[in-house]
Amino acid sequence: MRNSFVLLLLACWACAATNAQTTPPKTSPTTDPVLFTYSGIPVTKSEFIQVYEKLNGQDTALYSPKSVDDYLELYTNFKLKVKEAESMGLDTTQSLTNQLAEYRKQLAQNYLYDKQITDKLVAEAYERLSKEVQVSHILIACKEDAAPADTIIAHKKP
Repeated sequence: MRNSFVLLLLACWACAATNAQTTPPKTSPTTDPVLFTYSGIPVTKSEFIQVYEKLNGQDTALYSPKSVDDYLELYTNFKLKVKEAESMGLDTTQSLTNQLAEYRKQLAQNYLYDKQITDKLVAEAYERLSKEVQVSHILIACKEDAAPADTIIAHKKP
């Protein structure tokens, strides 16, 4: 049970780290205060707000000071646990990398495969096939300024 919790924790961390790397900060580094530091790594206000809004953005009632303080404590503990797991080398085990690869594949399927869209495209392709007609053309080269006799010869070629 503990191992699966650590694996789930690391999987969440990997997804959060990937998202944090691709999303630009909302404020400039000079005006973005550091909320806390762990192992020399600062956690800025914008990083915390981004994660908080990602999880609680749908419910504006959760923006109470108590909710934010509780989540800050949870987020701090999360960062410390991830750092501890990294220092123990749990993020590089073969079972974790296999599990993360499988998790990414499952996530990709949800984003890349939409049954409604696929069915709509298949129906559209079927409809087009029923209306399309196959034709073929045979082109015989003839100069633009060819004499009428040459044009007749080109037309009579098999």
